Amino acid sequence: MNIRSIVISFLVSLLVSVQAFGEGINFFHGTWQDALIQAQEEGKIVFVDAYTTWCGPCKRMAKNVFTRNEVGDFFNKNFISIKVDMEKTNGREFGAKYPVSAYPTLFFLEPNGKIIKKSVGGKQVTQLIELGQEIVSNFDYAAVEREAYENGDRSFDTVLAYIKGMNKSGKSSLKVANEFLMSDHGMTDTQMSAFLFEAATEVDSRIFEQMIARKNKIIGVVGQEAFEHKIVQAATKTANKAIEYDDKALMKEACSAVKKHHKAASKSFDTTSKMNAAVHKKDSKSYVKNAKSHIKTLQTVDEKVAFAQKAMGYFPKDEKVYSFLDSFLKPALKTPKNKEQVGIYVKLLLELGRKDEALSYAKSAVELFEDSKTKSYLNNLIKYIEKYKAS
Repeated sequence: MNIRSIVISFLVSLLVSVQAFGEGINFFHGTWQDALIQAQEEGKIVFVDAYTTWCGPCKRMAKNVFTRNEVGDFFNKNFISIKVDMEKTNGREFGAKYPVSAYPTLFFLEPNGKIIKKSVGGKQVTQLIELGQEIVSNFDYAAVEREAYENGDRSFDTVLAYIKGMNKSGKSSLKVANEFLMSDHGMTDTQMSAFLFEAATEVDSRIFEQMIARKNKIIGVVGQEAFEHKIVQAATKTANKAIEYDDKALMKEACSAVKKHHKAASKSFDTTSKMNAAVHKKDSKSYVKNAKSHIKTLQTVDEKVAFAQKAMGYFPKDEKVYSFLDSFLKPALKTPKNKEQVGIYVKLLLELGRKDEALSYAKSAVELFEDSKTKSYLNNLIKYIEKYKAS
């Protein structure tokens, strides 16, 4: 491995290890049995951190992994999460049903308590998110309702729950929804509104048109904000399909729906869709053109840094993209607030071949922090940059 690779590897490990300030995972307060009940009500999987107070890896995950913004964003959306101290009463009860021999042990449970996956040992940020993504992508949220449906149950509650489960599992529910609508379903007016709201998953569908026709009634049931979120959600699915098949007419339909029914989000939706299309085509010129508009919507430095990290991943070592990122990161990170911000900008400068500037930036950043841990990281970073310069 050459010096440059070593430096970049160090930077990657630095960024992964840095604790971003945010809420992280919102752990459920109650027993694990209560967590299962909550999961049943919300249609989610239960994530259990089985730990002890003396376990080193447990404490590191609690401090450096569970607190990360990106971990919290993903886990709060997809799981009911709970921490179980295995040496307390609740933990001993949990261990009697789910034996644990090493700490931490991470469990993913169906709402009925069945184990989906059990993973032993501490995890870094990317490892935990990847593990969670694996669970979510493979879990069938509609399994129970599918069995009832296939056995002939066509009650409103079963069909609606079945459609919700398929939507959450990323599977098309349009066939089931259309069949139910064409049947002698006997739905009340309120039930029809709830049904169409859940079933309208794509803009380019008859069900979406039916939902729009009942717009005021549906807003009365779910609220304005939820309805507008649904519009963007359905349009995004159609836009992604348009990108996949390079269908300009379909993309126009998606953008038109947002403009008509959620005008405040229209400009942002158009720009984001064009950026996603540019990523799909590996078109850095188009990406930068639209990103210039998008970054105006980013309010905080953390948002700008997160955007830059994604862009660098989409277009690795692309000078056009990296130069653009530098144009708005440089003023934003003039006074960095944490190690992550220093690391991402140093990595950007090194990829652009600006070694002297990277070294100068890292040295000046050391003086901004008082805690020894941050200074140690940055001093190590400086040593690696100096080795890279000398190579």
